Parts: sequence; structure tokens; C-alpha cells
Amino acid sequence: MTAVVRSVAKLSYAASHPPVQFPGLSEETWAAILRMACGIGQLEDAPKLLSFPKSPPPNFCARTWYILLHKDSRKLFLTPTLQKHQRRVILVCKAWYRIARPFLYEEIAVLDPSKLRNLLDILNQTSLGSYTKRFDVFFPRSSQRSGDQDRYVEEFIAILRLLPNLRVLTYGPEYSVLPNPASLRTEISRLPNLKVLSTPGFFSNAWDDNSAFAVNRSLRTATFPIIPYPHKLRIEATLNRILPNLSQIWVGDSPSAFQALGVSGSLLSLGVSGVPSVTSLFISKGAGDNLRKLPYFYTLFPRLQYIGLQTTFQVFITEEKWLRETRDFRITLPDTVHTFGISFDGRRAKYSLYRQVCDALDRMKADGLKVIRFEEKTAEDILSKSSVSVLLNELCQKKGWRMKAGDMYV
Repeated sequence: MTAVVRSVAKLSYAASHPPVQFPGLSEETWAAILRMACGIGQLEDAPKLLSFPKSPPPNFCARTWYILLHKDSRKLFLTPTLQKHQRRVILVCKAWYRIARPFLYEEIAVLDPSKLRNLLDILNQTSLGSYTKRFDVFFPRSSQRSGDQDRYVEEFIAILRLLPNLRVLTYGPEYSVLPNPASLRTEISRLPNLKVLSTPGFFSNAWDDNSAFAVNRSLRTATFPIIPYPHKLRIEATLNRILPNLSQIWVGDSPSAFQALGVSGSLLSLGVSGVPSVTSLFISKGAGDNLRKLPYFYTLFPRLQYIGLQTTFQVFITEEKWLRETRDFRITLPDTVHTFGISFDGRRAKYSLYRQVCDALDRMKADGLKVIRFEEKTAEDILSKSSVSVLLNELCQKKGWRMKAGDMYV
């Protein structure tokens, strides 16, 4: 029965996907056609299906094709020999662009906020924003000029209204004096499919006890701190109401992230139980002092199941040694954590460094740990060295752990 089903599936696929014969053009010619396709503005008359010629035209030769893409008019000029094929090529370009645009506009990055106006104009005139799933916008210090900040934020908010299917939003100003209006918080909360939100630390003040209009039920991952932790006695209730499905926290290189940790020691005395919905924590190497700060997060997120660290061999070894020698302290994971992920930058390392990492992991207190997960490239380096692979396998057998390779963000 399985063979019959497969045969029927192949016949159905062949019927709906007839073979397409591409003209034998040179790579330079196809590159010019693609550049032209990306510059076409009007697509109303474009065909819905590609229509390539079944065979090359008479006297077809790449040497007879002379294509010039004029910088101003963006018109395609062909030799008289191929004038009759000009319309066919243009139709192919339009169809090509129609097919490619969902991929061309799936991710948008704006590194210069002065370009936001151009992007806004394009999105207002087309429906291209419906294809965008990731939007990264950065405000460098060079853009911090009087009178520009309010305009940039207004344009940014207007663009968000035109991205209904956005899933990942990275908002990265380099200075904390950028206006942070309530309307920005509201527009972000209205993104129905937003899963990941990366913002600077000062943006956390956009969420507070008065955020009745900023509920976002789709958000799963956010940078720390997503809401301010000082003086708010009902942190858990606030987060559960505003971000009920938040489950993963990412700690970046924002200094304010660890400034907020300063109040975590007093949370218990205030009767605050933390945020139990968060079960996954990832700390990037830019955060600094990863191992030293880990216990502070245990108070804020009492039900962690996964902890991931991005670091280097030298930093990891140095921090673990400092903990032992200075504070008579070792790496300790909560009993709720079943997976510990490690990503080492500068992946290729000597056996001696892996030996020290194994010793540190052997000293680690982690009664509930089941899995050690290495980032994929780190895992490749481990598998390429038989001595290192044996070393880690022996450690895992001794501790009862399983060693896996995978994404650090899960």
C-alpha cells in the first residue's frame, strides 16, 4: 500500500509541476535580469506563472546578448536581434520578482534611522509588509540629534502598524534618552504573532502596573529586564497579566540588565515569589560574569528548566576558578534545571582546555541535571577530537548525563 501511495504522490507532483526549460543565458545575463526584477515597481500586469521559452531562439548565443541596466531609467536595452524577445524577458522578470518578494522582504534591517522614512513610504504604497517576519532597527549615537529623535520613533511606530505578521523584533538604541512613548508599547502589544522581543534595558519602563492596554499573549522570548523590578511589589501578577505566555529570557550585554539584579536579593523579603512562567534562561557572553550572577536569576525565575551560557573557554575556566578560590563556591544549578547548554566561542580548543572544562562540570552541583547540550559547532569540534569525545563521554557516564548538540536558545 505504501508503494502505491508513493507512486500516486509522484504522479500528482509531476502533473502539478511540469518541467521548466531555462534559456541558456550566461550568469552575467541572469544577474542583470535579477537586478532589473528587483527594481520593478508596478506588478499589476505581471503573469502569475513563469513562461520560459521551450527552446533557445534561432542564432541564440550569449555573445549576441548585450544587456545594460541604466542607473536612472532602469530600462532594459537589447540588441536588435532579440527585440522580439524583450517582452518575454520582462514578463519573466516580473513573475520572478512576484515569486521572490516574500523572501526578499521576510527580514528587514535598518541600521540608519534616517532611512525609516523611505521604508515607511514603500510599505505605505505596497503590501510588502505582510511578508516581513523579522524587523531589526538600530539607533546609533550618531543619530542622536535634537529634533530627530521624536520623528524617528514616530516613523518606527508607523512601520510597526504595517507589519502584521512580525514574529521577531529587535529594537536597539545605543542611548537611553530616546523617547519611549506609551504608543510604542501599545503598538508592540498589538502585534498578534510576535514571538521574540529584543529591547534595551531602559525600555523595560514601558511595562508597569498601568499597562492595561499592553497585553501581549503571543510573546514567548524577551530580553532582560522586560519590566522594571524595583519597588514593584506585584511583579508576578503584573507579568502574568501583561505577558502571560513569556517562557524564555535572554540576557544580553545591556549594563542595566545586571543593575536590575541588584534588587533581586530583597525580593524574598518583600514577599515576591518571582516569575514562575519563565522556564528557559540564556545568557550571552556580552553580559559578563555569567557564573557569578547565575544565583541572582534563581530568585527571579524559580522554575527554570533550561540554562544556556555563551562564553569562551578562558572566561569559563577563569570564572569557575575565581569562585572556588575567592568564595569557596562552585557552580550550582537549581534542582528544577534538567538541561545545561554551553556555547564556546573560538570553538577549536586544545585537549587541556576541555580537560579543565570537564573538571569544572564535574565539581558542579546539579542534582536535577539530565542533559549537557553543546552548541552545534562546539559539538563538531568535540567529535573531531577522539580524546576529547572520550573525556566527555566518561564524564557523562559518571554523572548520569546525556550529551547532545543543538540550539542554545531553547
